[in-house]
Amino acid sequence: MATPTTVGRFRVQRSLGSGGFATVWLAEDPQLDSLVAVKILADNWAANADVHRRFVDEARLLRRVDSDHLVRVYDIGELDDGRPYFVMSYADGGTLADLVKERPPPWQPDDVLAVVDGISAALTVLHRSGIVHRDVKPANVLFRTAVHADRASGPFAGKRVMLGDLGIAKDLQWASGLTLPAGSPAFMAPEQRDMAGRITPATDVHAFAMTVGRLLGIAAPWPGTALGDVLRRATAERAEDRTATAAELAAELRGGLAPWRRGAGPMPTSEVAAALTVPIPIGTGLRVPDPSVALPS
Repeated sequence: MATPTTVGRFRVQRSLGSGGFATVWLAEDPQLDSLVAVKILADNWAANADVHRRFVDEARLLRRVDSDHLVRVYDIGELDDGRPYFVMSYADGGTLADLVKERPPPWQPDDVLAVVDGISAALTVLHRSGIVHRDVKPANVLFRTAVHADRASGPFAGKRVMLGDLGIAKDLQWASGLTLPAGSPAFMAPEQRDMAGRITPATDVHAFAMTVGRLLGIAAPWPGTALGDVLRRATAERAEDRTATAAELAAELRGGLAPWRRGAGPMPTSEVAAALTVPIPIGTGLRVPDPSVALPS
């Protein structure tokens, strides 16, 4: 789509990313003298009532939850051509996918845990609100400069970890028994590939663990170590066999990484480093749902 000059009162500066369903723009709020991100439904979906509804639902879900670790929605509206848009917080620190490209795994345990704590906090709020994200992955983990940041030192000093893009999130309060496959294949839980699969918070726990594996440079089948066992439980084939909650997974990861925290020496080859040579390609940039992925029910 052509670059708009203004959206409501917001002055558009440049594109932050685009996909089959929407484009996200960096814009300035002249009244508050701040930068925001504006997400606009793509032209080719403007006449599709179902896509229109789902787009607005994403804004409503984000507005409904309250967490420093989730992208916030400030405003919603429609362009002159009827396409909806919503205004949200701008993640000026980029995405986890960007950082993985800049800093190839394995990451130091403390850096991994900084991300783990942020994702866990975001998922805990979503799940308590009856919402399953369904697309946890590095491209949807964002970083934003904050006065009260998650870390005072290290690569994430002054940054807050946030989870964004609820474009295919599922509100369990209104969930039907059937669902369409939706998500990112490399991180999807088995039930997301099944038309009759039951989507629960365990679906996000699976993707959370897969994301952490990327930061450690390891992939399934997980190594036969204590840390590998943590990831194996979190990605079990059956949802009921998985680690119960995101917070529980975060605690187990903290315990599994404890021997190699900073100051405790390098991670020994007998436990993790031998598995760190697994090459894992990773995408970059802000991603909105791809048109090849079926819409959620």
